[in-house]
Amino acid sequence: MKWCPSCERSVNTMNQTCPRDGTFLVNAPEGHGQLPALGTTIASYKLVAGPVLGSKTAMYKAAHTSMPRTVVFRMLLPKFTPAADIVARFHSEAKLTTLINHAYVVSIFDVGVTPDGNPYCIEDYFDGLPFDQYLKRPSTDINSMIEMFSKIAEALNQMHQKGIVHLALKPSHIIVVPGTDGKKEPRLIDFYQAEIINQARSPVQDLPSVFRDYGFPSPEFLSGKSLDGRSDIYSLGCLMYKSLTGQAPFTGRDAEELKRKHLEERPRRLNDCSPDRQFPSILNNCIMTALEKDPANRFTTAEELKRELMMITPTILRQD
Repeated sequence: MKWCPSCERSVNTMNQTCPRDGTFLVNAPEGHGQLPALGTTIASYKLVAGPVLGSKTAMYKAAHTSMPRTVVFRMLLPKFTPAADIVARFHSEAKLTTLINHAYVVSIFDVGVTPDGNPYCIEDYFDGLPFDQYLKRPSTDINSMIEMFSKIAEALNQMHQKGIVHLALKPSHIIVVPGTDGKKEPRLIDFYQAEIINQARSPVQDLPSVFRDYGFPSPEFLSGKSLDGRSDIYSLGCLMYKSLTGQAPFTGRDAEELKRKHLEERPRRLNDCSPDRQFPSILNNCIMTALEKDPANRFTTAEELKRELMMITPTILRQD
């Protein structure tokens, strides 16, 4: 028996991917250790809802005991506390996130250790929708999606200027919330996989885990090369492609085939992938540029990609 992290269901199959949505499967989860009960107060925050279990963390909705503040209390699952590398990664995530300080990026207010010795952090609480659910709303048209992509590119550009790459840009790591102007805004969350730009890296070993954890890894990521902001641009290109057409730019029977396609094949044009919708050539060219195999042929910065996206929306509006 295996487990789909996306569906959060058991799957009885010998395949590596979920038959429902193509997510790479993991072994069925074992016991996660003793978690704090609802009503527990830790560091002035009372746990009022949850937990929602991720692959390595548990998240609670929490309320400050003396101030009108609602937050996310996210802690490392107890079974991972003895793993020094995972604990170090959890702490690194918090440090990198606090460096960014952007409206479209989750904020971390505090870090600590529970009385049982489990690391935790206190984050923004968002009353919004996961990105994949936002895409299913009838009011989410191409123009609103492009506006959302441009805001994500703006957040990525700020991260890259701080010397950080997110690396795991996928729907489950984006929350859509109401903005102050009434329009929807993204919030990038989960920086567990984030790295410092151009740091030394090891060759990829566990491919199914890579596609499961990172979503849309770039060709240079899969080749074990050092990474800069253009790796996130490739991942955003994949996300835009899937959001607009309903299909990922590449699919495979297993992780090896999927890796080969990311390294060698060009994706189909948007209109060829989704012939029932008409995409202007400027939009297709923008996404194909983001999906270039060689980073030198992509947009140089996420700010450049954002400017291109902002030019596209009026073009689409004139065609309607």
